[in-house]
Amino acid sequence: MLEQLVYLQDQCAQLFGLRESVMKKRVVLIEDHPAMRLAIRSLLEQDPQFEVVREAADGHGGLDAVRKERPDLVILDLNLPGMDGLDLLARIHIFDENIRLLVLSSQDERLYSSKVEAAGAHGFVSKNKDTSAILNAARMLVSGYRCFPEKALSIDKNTDPVASLTPRELVVLRSLVRGMSNKDIAEELFLSQKTVSTYKTRILEKLNLESLVDLVEFARTHRLND
Repeated sequence: MLEQLVYLQDQCAQLFGLRESVMKKRVVLIEDHPAMRLAIRSLLEQDPQFEVVREAADGHGGLDAVRKERPDLVILDLNLPGMDGLDLLARIHIFDENIRLLVLSSQDERLYSSKVEAAGAHGFVSKNKDTSAILNAARMLVSGYRCFPEKALSIDKNTDPVASLTPRELVVLRSLVRGMSNKDIAEELFLSQKTVSTYKTRILEKLNLESLVDLVEFARTHRLND
C-alpha cells in the first residue's frame, strides 16, 4: 500500500512537472548590449513561467532566432545593428502575428509608442524606468494584454497618420524612402512587384501624399528612419 502511494505521488509529481514545463512561456531576447541582455534574462528568470530560449545581438540574428524558435514572447531593443527595431518588429509580426512583442527603448515614448504599435508591437517600456517595469510588461503581454505608457495612450491616434499603416505597409514605406526599388523590395519580402506597387499606392492614399518625394519628406518629418 505504501509503495503504491509513493508511486502515485511520483506520477503526480512528474505530471505536474511536465505540465509546468509545457506551460512555460518561451522568450527570445534581442538586445545588442551583453550587460542588458544578462540583466533582462536574470529578471525574467525570477518568474518561473518564463524561459529565455535564445538571445541575439542584432536584427538579422534576432529574426533568425524567432523563425527557428517560434517563441511566445519577443523582447527587443528598438535600436539594433543590422536591422533596426521597427523593421524587425514588422517582419516578426508578418511572420507570426500570434507572437507577443515587447519593445525596450531609451527613445521618447510619446514619439515612438505609436510607431512601434503600428509595426505590430504589443507593449513599450522605456529603459529609463525601473527594470521591474519590464517584468510587469512581459507578464501583461503573455496574459493577452497590451502595455503602453499612459501618456502615449492619451494621444489621439487619429492625429498620428503612421498609426493607420499596417506592419507590412510600414516596412514597404521605410524600404522605399531608403531608395530601394520595387524589384528589390519584392525580392526581400517575397512579394510580386505588382503587390509592392499596390502597397505603394495604398500608402500614398492613406497618408494623403502624391509622390515618392512627398513620402521621403513624410518619413523625415515623422522620424521613421531614426
